[in-house]
Amino acid sequence: MYALRLEPEFINSLTPEGRRWLALAVVNMINIDGKLDPNEMPYMHDAVILIDEMERTELLENAQKRKYMDLPNLTTDRKYVGELLYYFASIVAADSKISPSEVEFLKALGAKLGLPEQAVQDALDWTTKYLELQKIRLDSEIELANISPLYQTVESKLHEIDAQRK
Repeated sequence: MYALRLEPEFINSLTPEGRRWLALAVVNMINIDGKLDPNEMPYMHDAVILIDEMERTELLENAQKRKYMDLPNLTTDRKYVGELLYYFASIVAADSKISPSEVEFLKALGAKLGLPEQAVQDALDWTTKYLELQKIRLDSEIELANISPLYQTVESKLHEIDAQRK
């Protein structure tokens, strides 16, 4: 129904080096657990549009082969490291579970972003809480879909409110 996406304004604010770094990091993150979950496809799409056609071909070939690509330290776009860390924490949560390999990759990614270990741990804690809330939401959606409708007209609700005021 909806997905986390990179906003064009954000993408355009990145340097070419930052866009390339982000594309490599996204594909590496998606590949880290050894399978491409359908929920991760929007991230893959966002990654391939970040780079030019020649790099895109190489990126897609490596993604299909599940080949890890060397990721340099992010030395540009330093003002976005927090947003990037939480973007990747969201990718970890995309398939509704956190694998040990994803945790390790997020830790390595934090180092590539130049962040302290505590910042990565905070992002992992946020991801765990997010998944707990997501489960509550999903359970609630199922429950709500199965209740009998309780339709009420706007007029009857207004009359009820009026009566309470008196």
